[in-house]
Amino acid sequence: MIRTLRTITSFALTSLVVAAHAQNPVPNPSFDVQTACPLVSEIELAPPWYAPTAGTPDLFNSTCPTQNGPGHSGIGSSGVFTHGEGAFLEYREYVQAPLITPLVAGQGYCVSLWVKRANFRYATDRFGVLFSATAVSLANTNALNYTPQVQNTPGDVLSDAGWMEISGGFVAQGGEAYVTIGSFANSAGTTAEVVNAASTSTVAFYYFDDVVVTPCAVGIEEQHAQSFDVFPMPAVGQLTVRMPPGVRMESARLLDTKGSVMRNYGTIPAVQGAQDLDITGLANGLCHLVITTDHGTLTRTVILGE
Repeated sequence: MIRTLRTITSFALTSLVVAAHAQNPVPNPSFDVQTACPLVSEIELAPPWYAPTAGTPDLFNSTCPTQNGPGHSGIGSSGVFTHGEGAFLEYREYVQAPLITPLVAGQGYCVSLWVKRANFRYATDRFGVLFSATAVSLANTNALNYTPQVQNTPGDVLSDAGWMEISGGFVAQGGEAYVTIGSFANSAGTTAEVVNAASTSTVAFYYFDDVVVTPCAVGIEEQHAQSFDVFPMPAVGQLTVRMPPGVRMESARLLDTKGSVMRNYGTIPAVQGAQDLDITGLANGLCHLVITTDHGTLTRTVILGE
């Protein structure tokens, strides 16, 4: 299954065109370069990756006698916990690395990676990639309180048994020099689903591999800047979504800043043009409108209330 994502910014990217021969600024993107066969919790054996919190992410090598987990391509992969029960309810793990070159202000970037759930009790919906100007860190094992530029759509549980692609795009602020990967949501903002009730490991754990970042051309904002819109802003009573010519809306959801669903509008019968969405009874403030169209999924940040 391919899961196409969009960033939570005012830029909705519906077509991501990869620039030919662009260099991937992510170092050791497939975790194939390793200095030794890893034991448990030895991500530092795949330099320059390391753990930015007190969590203990894993490194895998399919050719080694230990930690010989799967890779999407090549021999290496990494892995992190995204959920657990009891004492592990708020436990999260991350990996971080400095980029080879900082991102360029105003440039659109395509981001992709592949994830695969371990056959433990749970699957979850939150997995993201954060780019920051400086290294982020935390002295404990809680969730990092940042919004990743690219993440799996909240509520879309990564439950497949095989490798799943997470992809999306964003426009760089400029100077982003570090990449951090993991779940940036606490238990209240995470949807967990039992996928293996027989498992005694009551956690959710995901392998991931092949982290690719390349310059990309922004689609809908360049081609349909005047014809795609969400208004009024701020909105009271209803939001109106105006789609570009030839683009049809199929469903929509409003999420709060933690990723919880505020209102699910369900399936919309392939509406073209403008569509009104009822927002009566919803709390005022910042939220995210996730729209599924026949051209992909896009997210717009909106403000409710006067």
